[in-house]
Amino acid sequence: MKPSAPISHAILLAGMSLPGTAAYADEISVWRAFVADQAQGTVSVIDLEAGEVVDTFALNGPASLYVTSSAQRVFAVQGNANIVQAIDTGIAIDDHGDHGDIEITDPALLDTAIEGEYPVHFVDHHGQIALFFDNEGVAKIIDESDFGATEPRIVPSGAPITVLPLLMAIIRSSPNRTPKTPPTCPSASMCSTPTTGRLAIPTPVRPSW
Repeated sequence: MKPSAPISHAILLAGMSLPGTAAYADEISVWRAFVADQAQGTVSVIDLEAGEVVDTFALNGPASLYVTSSAQRVFAVQGNANIVQAIDTGIAIDDHGDHGDIEITDPALLDTAIEGEYPVHFVDHHGQIALFFDNEGVAKIIDESDFGATEPRIVPSGAPITVLPLLMAIIRSSPNRTPKTPPTCPSASMCSTPTTGRLAIPTPVRPSW
């Protein structure tokens, strides 16, 4: 019997205006949870303060959810449906340093989507979104603010890849398609096969200098 797939995937968002001067003395906050139902292919938005579902959006298929650093978009990456859709969280914060202005609106599923063969990776780097489509061997890159207004830039990757965000860069790894000849054995003692199936690695000698 195969193990069942996860039935839900959730993201919790909090929006808060920070009190600063007297003009912004009131603090406003909102707590919303975005929950993807893997069985139904939907995303429900839950108002945690009211304890009720605000809205439910029907997607093309089961999705993994990713929130942008601005917290204004939740991206629903649907690998089996070959599409990436986006939801406006309805939370927008304008940071002024000593205070922040918050604008609360209803969440909405955006009309625009990015299609491609088997999207699996999502990277957000200071508002620039990179979506990786493994079966196409490409990355589609677009600014969050331009989503729905312009077409993404397509960058070939050449093979299924693993993507890791690291500091100010994106690291991309791909399989080496060139077959390599196994190294020759310098001596029989060094290449004897251990009975445990493990390879003992000698400890490097630290130089005296």
